[in-house]
Amino acid sequence: GALQGGAALCIAAAIFMGAGAVSSEIDAKTLITVLARPIARWETLTGKWVGLTVFGVATLAIGALVGMALAAWFGIELDRGALLLALAHASMAVALFGGLAVAISANGTSGLAGLATALMVFMPVLVGMLDSETPGTGRTVGRAIGAVTPVGFIDVSARVPRLSDEALRRSPAHRQAHADYDAHAQPGLLAENAAFTVIFLAGGCAFFSRRDIKL
Repeated sequence: GALQGGAALCIAAAIFMGAGAVSSEIDAKTLITVLARPIARWETLTGKWVGLTVFGVATLAIGALVGMALAAWFGIELDRGALLLALAHASMAVALFGGLAVAISANGTSGLAGLATALMVFMPVLVGMLDSETPGTGRTVGRAIGAVTPVGFIDVSARVPRLSDEALRRSPAHRQAHADYDAHAQPGLLAENAAFTVIFLAGGCAFFSRRDIKL
């Protein structure tokens, strides 16, 4: 729960900071101090994304270290492989949604950036619901949306604590959380999120470079 909550807070912080990263500076007319220098707009946008991503990933790392220390204190054995996978998915989600928020922020308002990115967070749930329907319009729409939607944040934090066979037998929720998963698919899922991050940032930079900004 602590790992899950920490990841959610870091993702929310990335969206919040990304949504106001550029639009707030345009509104306050403070961006002129940056754009007046010999620096390209795409560099400005990328720099802001790198900053918020580093902040989010560093916060995740600190939280993981604190969690490991507490687990050792209470004698809880952790699955290091599951922990690394959980941190990888959370870090990729921070980069993905932070990048989308920054890209929209540079070409719209902070409110639009925050709302659109928040909707993207929950879009994979909608795609899964539509895809689970019987063949028809709903499934077709779901697959069409899924083709242009990243997989988003995949939470595997429940797998991090090692549980005994007895504990798994006594709790259906624990059995479900620790069910076997396709380990070979994980790099592909991370790569898909990385690819969408590049697409969002590249699109944001392209539009931002051509945007007429009155400072």
